[in-house]
Amino acid sequence: MHRLGRLLVAAAVVVAVGVIAEGPAVAAKDGNSDNAHACQQGGHKNQFEAETGNPFKNAGDCASHAARGGALTPLQITTEPYTCPDGGPTPPGLCFGIISGSGLKGNSAWQVIDFTDHRILAQGETESDGTLKTTNLNVSCNAGHEAIVGEATTPNGEPTGVTVLSQCG
Repeated sequence: MHRLGRLLVAAAVVVAVGVIAEGPAVAAKDGNSDNAHACQQGGHKNQFEAETGNPFKNAGDCASHAARGGALTPLQITTEPYTCPDGGPTPPGLCFGIISGSGLKGNSAWQVIDFTDHRILAQGETESDGTLKTTNLNVSCNAGHEAIVGEATTPNGEPTGVTVLSQCG
């Protein structure tokens, strides 16, 4: 009889552990289904990590990021340094900040703001197909910047953005 009792207790523990372990997985799947769908069928090519602006390697990388609660954005601001154009800092030096995007609302306004002095670094309008032409922001690597923030609108009218902490490379 003791053996049967131990088996029933063991079975109850296994069932309880299974229910507890499955609960968060089911909740995560349901809670991130919109982001997961945005990554499918090539959608990862139009999405970037909102926290860093980095592109995704593939759909699985994108969906994994979303499943962990990460935000997606169709904007990207890269931080690789490049030689500042004429009229840049004196003496000429390195600049950073290249914004691009796709999957945005067509013919809608976008802008990039330097949060150090709240200066608009660049602004424009997306193409009719929702792409944002690649634009150099020409932010000097020598100047201190708190953050560079890009803002645009998604096709369903929601604001979207990406923040990049000041850096060069």
